[in-house]
Amino acid sequence: MLVTFDEYQAAGGKALTDEEAYNQTEPLVEKLIEAYIQTRIPYWRVLPLEEYGLDLTFAIVNQVDFIEAHGGLDAFTGASDLTLKTVTTSGFSYNMDNSKLQMVVGLPLSGLAMADIDNQLLQAGLRSLIL
Repeated sequence: MLVTFDEYQAAGGKALTDEEAYNQTEPLVEKLIEAYIQTRIPYWRVLPLEEYGLDLTFAIVNQVDFIEAHGGLDAFTGASDLTLKTVTTSGFSYNMDNSKLQMVVGLPLSGLAMADIDNQLLQAGLRSLIL
């Protein structure tokens, strides 16, 4: 575990107040972040997450809170409320547009976490910015 429950709370994490729930969510968030990193760097530079030398505290805290706000652990089974497209009741229909939402392996990724990871990858020389 890259970020313990105490570190999560110290870094401003607020969505989870139960350590057991956090301990179930954080490893899945790490896997999601690892999958995102693997899509952003060349395959020959892929390493285990802890070997990149990145400080992923902000990204992990932000993603834990983001995933908790959008379905919690159910989001990892495809039951995120962000995958909802249309709600219909008698006489009323509402369509939602989540087209700008970044999905990684079918899971929603926080824009703030993504920006932080991309910035750290650039600073570490693991990714280049092509203009």
